[in-house]
Amino acid sequence: MLGRTASLASLKRIACAVAATFSVSAAHASLNSLDIEPLYTRDNCAQALTQIEKTLTQEFQYSRAVVLLQQGSHRLLELSFGRGIHSTTPFLLGSVNKTLDAVTAMRLHEKGNLKLDQPIEPFLPENFRKNLSADWGTIKIRNLLNHTSGIADYINQDDASSQSRANQLLRTPQNLEALLDLAGKTLWFHPLTQLAYSNTNYLLLAHLLEKLTGKTLEDNFKAELVQPLSLQNTGVARQMDPEIVGSTGISLPNLLGVGNAYSTADDLLKVLRGLDGDTPLLTTGSIFDFLYKSDPACHPGSDCHRYGMGFSLRSEIHPFHWNWVLHEGHLRGVSHVIAKIPDQKLNLVILSDESELSLEGNARGIFSLLIGAKCF
Repeated sequence: MLGRTASLASLKRIACAVAATFSVSAAHASLNSLDIEPLYTRDNCAQALTQIEKTLTQEFQYSRAVVLLQQGSHRLLELSFGRGIHSTTPFLLGSVNKTLDAVTAMRLHEKGNLKLDQPIEPFLPENFRKNLSADWGTIKIRNLLNHTSGIADYINQDDASSQSRANQLLRTPQNLEALLDLAGKTLWFHPLTQLAYSNTNYLLLAHLLEKLTGKTLEDNFKAELVQPLSLQNTGVARQMDPEIVGSTGISLPNLLGVGNAYSTADDLLKVLRGLDGDTPLLTTGSIFDFLYKSDPACHPGSDCHRYGMGFSLRSEIHPFHWNWVLHEGHLRGVSHVIAKIPDQKLNLVILSDESELSLEGNARGIFSLLIGAKCF
């Protein structure tokens, strides 16, 4: 373990001039409570990094976790918590999986192997296609990537009875048709009129990638991510592996494209850096679409929470305007966040074995401190 234990009282003395719209467990120290305003008057990056290190040490001192913070090629902070945990330790990713899916899809799109405006209906299981509404015929691959399809979530159900049935079925491997039956044929809304996060979008995307390429999702990862970026330990878990940190009550094959990928902090940082434009992962135009693509549900100029192609997009208005992107990942045995400020090539990876811990606030707090300290 690196770093020093922080005193929660000392963090509170730094006070809370920055209003937070999020929270973490009361048992954890929080970067949300840090006051960055005093740092505006001087260049105080070192103090900001020290404060970040102290707070994260308080938060993760009893966990297995890794934190990497880097700007361009310059490593600002590296922390590891727990015996045998390093930046090369593989974690089950949960929904961070979706960012890998999206980058892979964009790479295939650039090669001409996938068209973003290609309808998905022909790729649905034959029996499921029967008696679909006309709206299904308007859903494109782009809508899966941006969560604007209106397709309901196959994992999270609307009522207790349906959720109990889904939980039971998801414990054992199911085919795509059975998983789609859990989501149902009734759309939440007309495609492209709203945004709603649904795991079914990325389940379908993963199966569609496999059909379009004739390769497994893992082989697509190898071709589009692992080999170009020299990733060392990233792939798709078909069954639980004691070498991979994390657990879930859902059979891993049922999470294809949704949560059964694994990776390390080092590898994920390479993926984030690949979107900085310094490596040929995507062209400049595709990176712009990937990171900044607006959505009908987001109003320009608002403090909007929207979803691009593999990232949630955030636009902060306090204490001044700045944009960043992130994706969290949660399963029963993991909570993660990957995040970046694209304009500054600032990238953050936090992987942990905590359950259901929101880390968006930590990422926002870290970035706010660095901005306030004029670190760039």
